Amino acid sequence: NLAEGHGLVWNPEEKVEGYSNFLWTLIMAGGHLLPLHMAHSSLAIKIINLLLAGCILLLSENILRLLLPQTRIGVPALLLSLVLCCDLVFWSANGFETTLLTATFLWAIKLLLEDAQRGQTRKLPFVLMALLPLIRADAFFPWAGAALLAFSTSPKRGRTVLMLGYSLTLPLLHLLWRHNYYGEWLPNTYYLKVQDAPDTLIKGIKYILVFGRNYALPFFLAALAVVSQ
Repeated sequence: NLAEGHGLVWNPEEKVEGYSNFLWTLIMAGGHLLPLHMAHSSLAIKIINLLLAGCILLLSENILRLLLPQTRIGVPALLLSLVLCCDLVFWSANGFETTLLTATFLWAIKLLLEDAQRGQTRKLPFVLMALLPLIRADAFFPWAGAALLAFSTSPKRGRTVLMLGYSLTLPLLHLLWRHNYYGEWLPNTYYLKVQDAPDTLIKGIKYILVFGRNYALPFFLAALAVVSQ
């Protein structure tokens, strides 16, 4: 609908925010503007996602080497965990925004760790952090994790607090735009999936248990890599 000039809506002339991934939606709309047959437009998005998956592998290795510069089995263990990660493969092959979100988050973390080692505070990691909630609406949680890392490792915490404030400017502007455009503060997906949903606490606990089961091998390999130092 956006590519055809009907606006960022689920149905023409009906302003409903039927997505929770603003920037990724814009990227997908751009895919529809490419000189490709409609049947092939999704292929462009898949290619972008596969390239992003490669960036995730590279960024993960860079972060590992920053944390454990003398690691012996850490790199192969890390790459093995990612290559065999069903979630990463699923995101990449099916065109989800999660791949872009993960790559952006890891890039910000890498830069923050480098700044901590060099005793400086660059602007770029905070620009990347500002993009997280725009890539996915619930990404204020990874933003908070990156903010905690930035504050705890910064040699100039006053400047870091100021930069964190700047990094929230863009998401807040998007929030105001959403309310003005759709008349709602949150995406329609929130009201469908979360509001008045029964047994949210039980579902949350089950999700954590499934997450722990699915990622038991990476946790084990990470612990093994640390112990082997």
